[in-house]
Amino acid sequence: MRLRGRARSLPGVQLAALGMGSACLSGWVALSLSGVSGAAIVTPCTAPSVPAAGAVVISINTSLGCDVTSGTADYPLTGYVGVGSAGQLLLGFEALSAHKFYSGTYVVSFPSCTVGSGTGGTYNLTAGTGTYPTTPPTVTGTLPSFAGPAVCAFSLTVGSAPTVSGVGNDKINSAKIDAWLLSGGDVIGNAATASVGPPTLTSPTPTPASTPTPVPSTPTPVPSTPTPVPSTPTPVPSTPTPAPSTPTPVPSTPTPVPSTPTPAAGVLGTNTTTSAAGVGGIRTPNTGADPGSPAATALLGSGLLFLFAGGLVGRVTRRRS
Repeated sequence: MRLRGRARSLPGVQLAALGMGSACLSGWVALSLSGVSGAAIVTPCTAPSVPAAGAVVISINTSLGCDVTSGTADYPLTGYVGVGSAGQLLLGFEALSAHKFYSGTYVVSFPSCTVGSGTGGTYNLTAGTGTYPTTPPTVTGTLPSFAGPAVCAFSLTVGSAPTVSGVGNDKINSAKIDAWLLSGGDVIGNAATASVGPPTLTSPTPTPASTPTPVPSTPTPVPSTPTPVPSTPTPVPSTPTPAPSTPTPVPSTPTPVPSTPTPAAGVLGTNTTTSAAGVGGIRTPNTGADPGSPAATALLGSGLLFLFAGGLVGRVTRRRS
């Protein structure tokens, strides 16, 4: 009986063990996947060894690391440059596949050097000139230089991107830095970085112009000698103008005033009186008497009586109808 009870409990133990094992396996897979999807490590450029005499090496930093073709170049453009001899350094930023250089003002500086030292420069690169590696582009201004073999970190800003049609090979898919080491105007070495994604150019922060110090100016003395004014007075004529003494005659004939009196009696005629109810009018003779006289009062009473009678008849007529 005991063996049978234990045998019956074995499947439950087995299922529990399988569940625990599956949970552990799932957790391990999740941890493995999270490690795979982590951010890529970006490794910036490091200083190279000093190249041979007359040689030059150069690298470029990108969003994915040093000389990574699938990355986008940092801006300002940065990296390391090494030269094996003294000379001047001409850098040109070339757009590919158009094979045209960015033109305008180039500014090169060397923030630090592991070997030797370098002097920065500012120059203007003429658009549409130069072909790597045979012919450097035409420039005017001051090129950066080295007094001897050197390895330095560099920073480079350029003018503007070349004009391209965007058709065929005349478009910008990537870009690279071409470098020429010059001595006495002759090319003694050249090198180029990897072709990487072209950066978005940004304008450098302008340097504020200095405020000029005002210089006090000495006022020019003005002569104080007054200009003489002539004092001879202008003569004024003293002969008075005679005034006419003949008086103007005033007419003395009086204006006649009419003496015909205005009649006060009223004008005979006919007056029209309108009833209060607005029904027709009663014509009464105008006797010219005062409105307050007995005759006028009688006329007024008669008129009112007729009006009242007319209104009464109108009511009876309406009731019968």
